[in-house]
Amino acid sequence: MLISNPSNKKSFNLTYKIMHMVEWFGFTTVQIIYYILLSILPYSVFAVAYWLKAKNYERWFIRKFIHVIGIMSVGLYSLLLFKIEAIIFVALLIGVIALALSFTPLNFIITTAKMTTRDGENWMETFVNFLSTFLAIVGLFYYLQNFPQYFRAIYLTSVAALAFGDGLAELIGRRYGKIQYRIFTKKTIEGSVTVLTASFISGVLIFSFFDVISAKVIWYLTISSFIAMVLEAVSLKFFDNLIIPWGVALYLVGVLGR
Repeated sequence: MLISNPSNKKSFNLTYKIMHMVEWFGFTTVQIIYYILLSILPYSVFAVAYWLKAKNYERWFIRKFIHVIGIMSVGLYSLLLFKIEAIIFVALLIGVIALALSFTPLNFIITTAKMTTRDGENWMETFVNFLSTFLAIVGLFYYLQNFPQYFRAIYLTSVAALAFGDGLAELIGRRYGKIQYRIFTKKTIEGSVTVLTASFISGVLIFSFFDVISAKVIWYLTISSFIAMVLEAVSLKFFDNLIIPWGVALYLVGVLGR
């Protein structure tokens, strides 16, 4: 008489549920392999972040490293995957890997969140900030599909304003900032100029890549970069991750989507 192993039953049930979910999404075997590879790739960024931590880099530097690479990755992944079911599936795979690593001595989610928190914050605030930023960027991706002519260029420009503009502002501001000011939080003129410059350069490069650049577009990108700078300067903690990409996108849609 066969004696069933409860752990085998649980494993079988989990496998069945995963296969049922994959069947519901309607993916081919090749697509599943491709999505699994894409879900593993982001952990190379975290590996570098852990290496930076081992080398005693400061938390703010590690946080901004993940900020720049992570936000641009979300933007590029959205364009690569395009369909909502593919984005959800890959996001779920990334989440499952994170949860699995959190049951190891690494304690991945809490360790990573603590490693990237600002002074005076707790790790849960950092985790919520990450999730809200992800949802804001993916939401923007689907909103901008209503404007197909400049869709990809506007989307990546808006994401790059947050990734490079906001991301590099703290790096420059901390290292070279001399002139400080405060609206809601402490900023530097040098950091704000970095937002303007990085947003403009990345926007020109992105519009050029998609071959939709013109003198008119360059002028609009100048204004959108100024908008990114102002939004970063006046935003409260965390809110810049939400209002910068949406502010830049709504302006560009307003002038280019007509």
